[in-house]
Amino acid sequence: MLVTKADGSEERIIFKCRTNGEQVETPLNGGAVRGVARWEGEELVIESWAQFGTQEMHFCDCWSLTADGQTLSMKHRDDDLAGQLAVFEKT
Repeated sequence: MLVTKADGSEERIIFKCRTNGEQVETPLNGGAVRGVARWEGEELVIESWAQFGTQEMHFCDCWSLTADGQTLSMKHRDDDLAGQLAVFEKT
């Protein structure tokens, strides 16, 4: 992940997890990003929580691949980025 801070500085972190729902922590700014990943049917759901100052943010990335394998989508539903969508098409 690339985290851009309010002052414009950036920090890259690698978030590693298993898809069995086990919670993991990754260091960030002297704190930690907590997260879990799990399969819900054919969709990979990755949830994470990060503390930014006094505010904790919740992210829920819902990844899916079309049956033909040509389009990968990531949607944010019911989290602090709700409504955002990223679509990747194979060329």
